[in-house]
Amino acid sequence: MCENRHLHVALREHVHWIGYTGPLCVSSHQFSEWELPEGTVTLIVSLGDPLRTPISQEHQIITAAPPSFVVGLHERPHLSANPHGTALIRMDMTPLGAYSLLGVPMRELANTFLDLEVFFGFAARQLVDRLRETSDWSAQVRLLSAFLLERLENGPVADRNIGHAWRELRRTGGRRAVADLADDVGWNRRHLTRRFTEQVGLPPKTLARILRMQRALDLLKEEPHLGQTRVAADAGFSDQAHLIREFRSISGRTPTQFLRKPL
Repeated sequence: MCENRHLHVALREHVHWIGYTGPLCVSSHQFSEWELPEGTVTLIVSLGDPLRTPISQEHQIITAAPPSFVVGLHERPHLSANPHGTALIRMDMTPLGAYSLLGVPMRELANTFLDLEVFFGFAARQLVDRLRETSDWSAQVRLLSAFLLERLENGPVADRNIGHAWRELRRTGGRRAVADLADDVGWNRRHLTRRFTEQVGLPPKTLARILRMQRALDLLKEEPHLGQTRVAADAGFSDQAHLIREFRSISGRTPTQFLRKPL
């Protein structure tokens, strides 16, 4: 992917990454891959043929995606498939950034994807048409930035307590207990979980599991000399067996199997 970091400054706290895949960056061969849950909400704009994406891993149902769509937080791996090497724009957002930009409860997006027109109506179709008519990548980023900035100005603002809980989970790699997060903001666990799920998309306990797995996977890739016992401790698991159970529960594979052959 060709990465561009020159997104409008007002969007940078809400967007982890924006990039382009197409003939200028990679050969137009077909590709598909299962992606692990990462704690990000992804916006895809297809600049050519529609993509294909599954409804779920369990049933492996493949369905044509709309020209532009948003993928919510997932608890299980999901397929990214581009059968024709279609040029596309991909933007990975924080869940709270997506909440403000899209203006809907993020729980409605959990474990699924929705057409961008669901959120923005005909304006979304106009945006996709303009992006397709624009061949310059920097101009495309400016178009997308202007569109999202207008939505950000009129969108809901995430609760500061939910923002605190989200940042703490990210900062600690999912190692803060939900009860501790609730104490931080003066709420009970049930109220925090309900509000968090509405604005982030998944319950805090579920997201913490995903973040711990991601932390463990990063350590296994970047510092393989540590070994799984040390990685388990550093990532917040009780022991190696706990790490393996959680990894298999979320990804369907053990860490060793995943590293040998990714999904």
